[in-house]
Amino acid sequence: MGENDAQSHGAQPPPAVPADGAQPPPAVPADGAQPPPAVPADGAQPPPAVPANGAQPPPAVPADGAQPPPAVPADGAQPPPPAVPSARPTLTSYRRNLPHLQNAGKSMFVTFATHHRWQLPESVRQIVLDHCLHDHGTKLLMHAAIVMPDHVHVIFSPLQDADGHLFSFAEIMSGIKGASAHSINKVIGRRGRVWQEESFDRLLRSDENARSKCEYVCQNPVRAGLVESEDEYPWIWRDWVEGEVGER
Repeated sequence: MGENDAQSHGAQPPPAVPADGAQPPPAVPADGAQPPPAVPADGAQPPPAVPANGAQPPPAVPADGAQPPPAVPADGAQPPPPAVPSARPTLTSYRRNLPHLQNAGKSMFVTFATHHRWQLPESVRQIVLDHCLHDHGTKLLMHAAIVMPDHVHVIFSPLQDADGHLFSFAEIMSGIKGASAHSINKVIGRRGRVWQEESFDRLLRSDENARSKCEYVCQNPVRAGLVESEDEYPWIWRDWVEGEVGER
């Protein structure tokens, strides 16, 4: 059959192959539709397309619906903490080895001692007093604090947070004892417990005068023979003396 006979039967000739062996571009359908993207032979997925206007596509949502973690600033800075602390849930009482009672509006008289009655070096007694006063005006109102060689007396009234929740005895004492123990060990290069686990506390009765109780406790250095007058004792704080002049 001749060349003219093959063409008359409608058979198409094979596509021409360029002399340099390059493949011709893919054919475009007559209706102008774009062909589907080619899938690589190894089955890998191609990268997502970037819109023509340069806008970034929205972040992908995990298949399980979990939300991605919040973005961290490029400089690594953390947002500032809230200015006013919030109270943890407060119980009217709780028990470790001893019961601890708490009542809104009542002052508390608390004594806590060193572990095995260890004598606090004089170099750290001011540190203890500073920690007793750290939350004065935010979580508690301190009426009196005195640091003796192997124990501490504090008399204070717990305060409420911005939502009206009372700061608990456990939270207040954990802040004083935990932070002061860490500071003491760091300053003098020691390890181990500083304070006994338990604190001895009681609510002042309605017929008890907080000021009179404070004055009695502040006489402890005199009764112990450490000084002749409480005013001579360095590690003491009274709201009617040091508190009046803003001393910490």
